[in-house]
Amino acid sequence: MVSIDEFVNKVNQLKASIDLCAGIVAIPEDLQDVIELRKKLPKDIYMWVNAKEKEKTRYTDPQIKSLIHADPLFSRELQKYRVQYGCCHAGTNNVFIRANGDVFPCHINKNRLFNIYTNSRPALPFQCDKKFCDCYLAYSHRSDSGLDRYFGDGTPVRVPNKKQIEALFLDVDGTITDESGNVSEKAIEHISYLKDNIRVYLATSLPFHIAMKKCNRIKNFISGGVFANGGQIVDFGLNYRQIVSLGKQALEAVSDIPQIRIYQENGLVYKALAFKKLIPPHIKSDSRLKLTDERGLVSINSNEAGKLEGILKICLENGFHEDKVFVMGNSQNDLEVIRYFKNSAATIDSKCKALKEQAGYSLNIEHLAMFVTGTLGAARSTE
Repeated sequence: MVSIDEFVNKVNQLKASIDLCAGIVAIPEDLQDVIELRKKLPKDIYMWVNAKEKEKTRYTDPQIKSLIHADPLFSRELQKYRVQYGCCHAGTNNVFIRANGDVFPCHINKNRLFNIYTNSRPALPFQCDKKFCDCYLAYSHRSDSGLDRYFGDGTPVRVPNKKQIEALFLDVDGTITDESGNVSEKAIEHISYLKDNIRVYLATSLPFHIAMKKCNRIKNFISGGVFANGGQIVDFGLNYRQIVSLGKQALEAVSDIPQIRIYQENGLVYKALAFKKLIPPHIKSDSRLKLTDERGLVSINSNEAGKLEGILKICLENGFHEDKVFVMGNSQNDLEVIRYFKNSAATIDSKCKALKEQAGYSLNIEHLAMFVTGTLGAARSTE
């Protein structure tokens, strides 16, 4: 058997010439091999993980979580896809051919269609003789799999259709932080990798000073961002800074809210924070204000502020094309941004169903390099 190091060396040799993926079967008692292989492979190589046949229910929750860190699509291996007529492309757009020339709809369907050597007439239409599509080569043919979003024309062989990206906008809390609220080690490692070819920005409800303190370990990798739900817009490279403040009348309207907290910069109030239960109805309906629910607290901004508005402003100032912008978040507060940009991802553990439905991908920060590629490095090399 080839060693992991030998395998990775071969992958690196091939990577210089062709697009490829790598893969491994997750044997429950040998999962360390999966983790080690993922760690040693280049970050921009997608590594698929197959569940071991007939043992798909033997993985513990911690094992599944670990395997999803390696392959964001691993959970699909544990699902049971009941055969559904009308949503399968097998036998029409795709076929499986054995060495002797026999053609089948897919490799688990035993209904022979014809033989390419004898030129026998295709036996169409065919019946599927299975109850479930129980492996990737079967369920990847289904139109309801959503796999084409990840792989495009490379779906049968699991080679990602990588998006060409100029700028990446990341939510902070819940997107690049761990359970303790700190920026995760994986986020630090992968943002450091991405920043060489992609401008990395933050898009967060946190005010600038709080966000940068929390993100201190990645501050040198960050190009700026949208802070305080759009109340502050910053681009370090352009030396650009904009405060979207609450107007005088709007500020007077919110000043009577009990226990309200005010955030200001240079005398301009860009955000207020109040307990949801203490906000009176007339504030909720005030068209001058934009209210955002933050787990029992409500962020109050000018109606001209917002994560989306801030991102679009940075794109305008830099000349970023919207189809070369990627956004990533985990909560309802990110929904407007996720809906707007076609290149988007919801975190895998997001509890917001609408966010996952609208996002182009379901990924964590450690998976991004497998599905996007930066354009800035290529542009710099031609200057």
